[in-house]
Amino acid sequence: MHTPMPSPEPASPPDDSLLRDLVLHAVCSGLAGLIPLPFVDEWAERFVRRRMVRRLPHAPPLPRARLNHLANGPSPWLRGCLMFPVNVVRRLILWPLKRFLRKLLIVLAVKDCVDAAAETFHVGCLLNHAWSRGIPATTDAEAQLLRRVVMATIETVDARPFNQLLRHAFAQSRGRLRQARRSVAAMLRRWRRQAEPHAAPAAEPEPEPISLLVSAITEGLRHESGYLLRLTRAFDQQWEAAHTSVGGPST
Repeated sequence: MHTPMPSPEPASPPDDSLLRDLVLHAVCSGLAGLIPLPFVDEWAERFVRRRMVRRLPHAPPLPRARLNHLANGPSPWLRGCLMFPVNVVRRLILWPLKRFLRKLLIVLAVKDCVDAAAETFHVGCLLNHAWSRGIPATTDAEAQLLRRVVMATIETVDARPFNQLLRHAFAQSRGRLRQARRSVAAMLRRWRRQAEPHAAPAAEPEPEPISLLVSAITEGLRHESGYLLRLTRAFDQQWEAAHTSVGGPST
């Protein structure tokens, strides 16, 4: 017999400190795609998401594989040993063309930044909400279910208000994207050197190009608290449906 699922807490948006930290990691994951090195750009994006999830206030202790699954989902490089060489070759062939097109059409770079940043923010926001409710991720099966519900929520919610906010912020910074890319690369090197992953976000100020983006997006989100409430309520509905279909994970 399964124990009852955690009862929903009244949904509330993240506090200012958490909101800024989520936005900081979202921006850095978006800018990571501009790093001009194949494989490194994708590694950086996944690294930022792992760091964000590990820092969430209600995050439980997680082994690396489970943390990576919750933050990033299945690795795109390791979907079978036979496909790995094919993915590597495809990446090496297509990446120079992708970089060339980005130089010609900056709008492609902005779209990539927005898509990556939006997913990062939503994953962090929803995982924090789930863990604040006491939803478990103590086994691989629980973590997989939680990841599925998070992604299902992202797919069903009308994210246009949030994506428009991101697009506006990144578009306003198009002239500084190259400088922001260098800044995020420096931040990633600093984060990797940090011995303690839970160091306070304000220990060192963000570089100006990143700080301007983070401040603009965070301020916009303060005026979109209704969107954040709809997001967490949509998660609660998705979780109820998933919990019913599988009989409910043990807590």
